[in-house]
Amino acid sequence: MSNIRVNIAVCGKFHILNYIDEEALADIISKVYVSAIQDVGRPSRVINNKLKEILVQLHGRVPRKFLYEACLPCYHDIWAKASLRNWVDCELFHVLSHGASIDLIKRAKAGGAKILLEAVNTHPVNRMNIINNEIDRLGIGARRELQVREYRICKEAEMADFLLAPTRVVADSYSEVFDEHKRFIIPYCANVSKFKPSQKSQSDRLKVLCVGQVGLRKGQLHLVRAVEQLNDRVDLTLVGMIDHEVSDLLHHSSVAFTHIPRIESSRMPEFMAGFDVYVLPSLEEGLSLSVLEAMASGLAVIASRASGAEEVIESGSGILLENVDSASIKNAIESVLDYQYRSKLIDRSLEAVRKTHNWKSYASSLRDVYFACLR
Repeated sequence: MSNIRVNIAVCGKFHILNYIDEEALADIISKVYVSAIQDVGRPSRVINNKLKEILVQLHGRVPRKFLYEACLPCYHDIWAKASLRNWVDCELFHVLSHGASIDLIKRAKAGGAKILLEAVNTHPVNRMNIINNEIDRLGIGARRELQVREYRICKEAEMADFLLAPTRVVADSYSEVFDEHKRFIIPYCANVSKFKPSQKSQSDRLKVLCVGQVGLRKGQLHLVRAVEQLNDRVDLTLVGMIDHEVSDLLHHSSVAFTHIPRIESSRMPEFMAGFDVYVLPSLEEGLSLSVLEAMASGLAVIASRASGAEEVIESGSGILLENVDSASIKNAIESVLDYQYRSKLIDRSLEAVRKTHNWKSYASSLRDVYFACLR
């Protein structure tokens, strides 16, 4: 089985542009279906349907994102229909699960392809339960139910033959759908050619960064409350749109944090390198690329075990939070106020991302998974 044809589909672009041009995959990827505003190159192989992404970004500007979840499946369908118009049969269809690809999966299966479903987060039911526990704890409103998009994600899992996950936590959340031998795990990586460290000062004040949609799932409320207790020794910056359900709680905080709704991806390497510490206190996550990018940028990383960071933080290359609460985060940040300790974490994390957590090694592992699915 020396030559196989693999199609990849992502309703968005996520991380695939980091590896599709790697040598290990050059001879087996046939078509790549994405939705991205910017040019993604390789027009003979990459099919980029931008309209969906344009509609999503425009809707994101609507106050409180009114009717966003109700409209999102429609935007996904626009992308899927456009992708089907450019469909080419394959032997293996690798699709990121966003609830957008049911019709593409049907088309691939009709052509005899096996389906490798990539889950970027834990199963929707698991995710919903975690968020509802946080809603109950904070007493901030009605409990959530699965949205149409999330039901579609469940359906995609039922249709797939194999699962690809970035962490053991994600893989295990799908254990009722996929047997152990049908679940593959490859942690994400950092683009070490783009994200690089810069010279850091020994200032008494720490510049702390957290990137991601600001809401219940990412745990930024706990981070803000931790910073409140650190007596003005920390400058906190949150990058990401703020969910309406936490906006009042954040703005009533006594912490004068900096909020930036969005940073262009082209600017992120330089921006991130200007910080000392990266904190990701997620209650549920697949494996955030921002953790790896922070490691490659020379930041000391503090992340929850639930964020999936344990797959990439090892041998003292960062601090893992067993519990997501303000006290645990405060203690972790206090420990990296020590410049010498912080420097040791940074040196080890840089070594880790350069040697093993890079996209060249990811592409090689992914090629092995592709052939394993077709054996």
